Amino acid sequence: MGHVRYSGHVDGTEEAAWDLVTRSALYPEWDPLFCRVTPPAMPLDRPGASIDAVLRMAGRQISGHVEVAAAEPPDRLLLVGVAGEDVRLTWTWRVARLGRGIEVSVELDYELAEHIAGDVADLVFVERAVGRGVRAAVENLADLVQVRQPVLVDS
Repeated sequence: MGHVRYSGHVDGTEEAAWDLVTRSALYPEWDPLFCRVTPPAMPLDRPGASIDAVLRMAGRQISGHVEVAAAEPPDRLLLVGVAGEDVRLTWTWRVARLGRGIEVSVELDYELAEHIAGDVADLVFVERAVGRGVRAAVENLADLVQVRQPVLVDS
């Protein structure tokens, strides 16, 4: 079982982050784990909502399925998924008010079938690749949240 966690500060609102985290059609634009989402790309904003996707795991593209296990807008989204028959994934997205912005964090737990886990070197490679993907997802999300903020005009 692997575990990766990454957090980042975002100059934005919880609602803007929640909107992006639940818009599955946009995942390939900001989350490197997602190559594409198969239509219909429904919002992942309530338990039971699900999507099919092509996921990128350690350089390989694998067909997968992702489902919402829990949704607590705009604070927490818990997703569970599979990639092929060999990878099980659990994502927890959290958004919390922090000063003038928010903190966005994601935890990704993954379990690889024994026959693809390989040796320790392979596991280290997978852990690093997943870690880079999680970090990029949070940073890309932060960039998009900032772009989607309303422009305030001094009066």
